[in-house]
Amino acid sequence: MVSPSYHSSMVRDTDFRVSLVQMQVTGDREHNVEKALEYIYEAAEDDPELIVLPENFNFTGTDEEKKAHAETMDGPTLPKLQDAASDLGVHVVAGSIKMEVDDDDLLRNVSVLIDPDGEVQETYEKMHIFNANVGGNAYTGDNVERGGDDIVIADVNGVDVGMTICFDVRYPELFRILGLEGADVVLVPAMFTLHTGKDHWDHLLCSRAIENQYFVVAPGTCKQKPGGAWTYGRSLVADPWGTVTNKASDGERVITADLDLSRIEEVREKVPTLPQRRPDAYDWPDS
Repeated sequence: MVSPSYHSSMVRDTDFRVSLVQMQVTGDREHNVEKALEYIYEAAEDDPELIVLPENFNFTGTDEEKKAHAETMDGPTLPKLQDAASDLGVHVVAGSIKMEVDDDDLLRNVSVLIDPDGEVQETYEKMHIFNANVGGNAYTGDNVERGGDDIVIADVNGVDVGMTICFDVRYPELFRILGLEGADVVLVPAMFTLHTGKDHWDHLLCSRAIENQYFVVAPGTCKQKPGGAWTYGRSLVADPWGTVTNKASDGERVITADLDLSRIEEVREKVPTLPQRRPDAYDWPDS
């Protein structure tokens, strides 16, 4: 594996305002989507440049139910968000939707960036699939979905925004490449379990921010899922120093944060770790 070169970030001097939607996800897709739309319109009152929904915001259930409710880019969920983005004139990230892929019996977990005209600007397929045994529950994501292969950075009003999803946060290689390729902000829409969230959520997100000296924006689901498992919530924003600047309390809500983009270069000048990397000395193992 060849480590990419470091590209110094050229960011605006002004703030970048982002709204994070924290919501409960049920087994009723219509209810979930209507709730998401309500929160998008509520968030728009704060005049953000970007509104981000959590992972699987439109539906969750058993493996069989997830497959049965899988969607395509044509709907039924995405067009409703496109209409809202166009109506409000704002970028919206559909945190993730389980989507069908031609000639594959496994789904993709897809995050979709919609531009202010209501057009799909970028898509990202979750790269790392959640397989774990935590809190007395076995999670076998690879029974339902297959990981994507592409790393994605999108331009949102002149800000380079990296796209990831939930379990990706445990893989620092992905976040390092996003930093080396110039990301100013990295999104982590999530459906984190309560069991792992209470011990790992803040640590993982702040570590990725510290290591790469950019903003991390992580909206999460909250409350109980169908079947009894609980999700963690506590949506947050971490700045390039690793300080949590905004954090949601329990329950469904919207939080809006102003990201001071000048902090990126300020932190990188204080502790210039990225340009001092030694890719020539890193001997990456084959597996």
